[in-house]
Amino acid sequence: MLSSDETYASLTGAWRLMLGKADGLRQLDLSADG
Repeated sequence: MLSSDETYASLTGAWRLMLGKADGLRQLDLSADG
């Protein structure tokens, strides 16, 4: 299960991507385990 910090970072990153901000990708966990 995701921790609250991981959930917050993922939602913030997704929101920034929806706003057209490419830096939102930095907040998403793109690792193989993610």
